[in-house]
Amino acid sequence: MVDDRPETAPSKRLLAYCPTYLKTSDGPLAIAELGIGKLRAQCPHLDAWLRTLAE
Repeated sequence: MVDDRPETAPSKRLLAYCPTYLKTSDGPLAIAELGIGKLRAQCPHLDAWLRTLAE
């Protein structure tokens, strides 16, 4: 789990790496570029969460 504290949330980590990161625009662009299938394959937690939404 990567989001166990507010300061370790993925968006905060990205901001530390790239101060111009904008969660609401850059996040969706990154997901679109990577593809949901690749994200699900790399992150079992995301895959399991998406499966619960589909039920």
